[in-house]
Order: sequence, then C-alpha cells, then structure tokens
Amino acid sequence: MKKIRVGVVGLGALTQLVYLPNLDMLRDRYEIMALCDISPGVLAVIGRKYPGAALCASAGELAALKNVDAVIIANSDEFHYTDAMRAMENGKHVFIEKPMCFNMREAEGIAAAVVKNSVKAMVGYVRRYSDAYRLAKKELAALGISITCAYAISWGTIFCS
Repeated sequence: MKKIRVGVVGLGALTQLVYLPNLDMLRDRYEIMALCDISPGVLAVIGRKYPGAALCASAGELAALKNVDAVIIANSDEFHYTDAMRAMENGKHVFIEKPMCFNMREAEGIAAAVVKNSVKAMVGYVRRYSDAYRLAKKELAALGISITCAYAISWGTIFCS
C-alpha cells in the first residue's frame, strides 16, 4: 500500500496529543512530510521529532509542496477556511479541524473546491465518536433510524462504525 504523505498546519495541543501520535502509530500508512506553525519555536521543537519533514513558515508554503498528498488543518479557527482552500487549490486532500469555516458562503466555497480540484475534505468533529454518540447511534438503530460514519481516530485508538 502506498503511504499517504501528510502535511500538518498547526502544531498545538490537539496536534501534539492526537494527530501526530496517531500518524506515528499508523506509520505504515502515513508519512509526515511537512509541518507548519505560527510559532518558530514550536515548529523547531516538533520538527526535531520528524527530521525528514519540511518545516514551513506558512500554510501556503506547505500547500505548494509537491510531495504532500493531504493536509491536516489544525491551526487557529480563523485560518481554517483560507488554509483549506489554499491546500485544495494545490490538489491536496484536507482534514479540517472544526469549525470548518464561519459562514455558508465559505462552506459552499469548500464544497465547490472539493469538486473543482477532485479532492476530499473531512471536518474533524471527534465528538461524534464519543461513547455518548455511539450509544445514541445504537439506540436510534434499535428504533430503525440509521446514522452512518466512515471512521474515527481518537486518542490513539481507531474505531470503525
């Protein structure tokens, strides 16, 4: 299986505690090719853990890299839309941490960019994979109501539903 080459924009707590450990655990499927953060200090520290990864000063620089297939957008909320759009315009699939954007115009723009650039986009709303959600899903299924989820990666464990 060909590895998916990943770039990560935003190296805060969620990325350090969830995304990077999960990518490390699944290194037979994913390769971290590039990292980006607004803080040069954080970028340098995390970058030392991934010596082969490009260290990018901007999301635009990361999005332009030819050796990145998909980008995790996990930076500050106000940049999710523009950074996801830039990545998709460069042919990258995106995983966008919530909120994906702030209004319907932006949501429609993301949907259009997915089609225009033949890429995939997913919003990272991990609560849908919580025990409460899964119990609700089970209870609704007992009533004949179906909810479909593709997959989840949550705190080091992969759940399929």
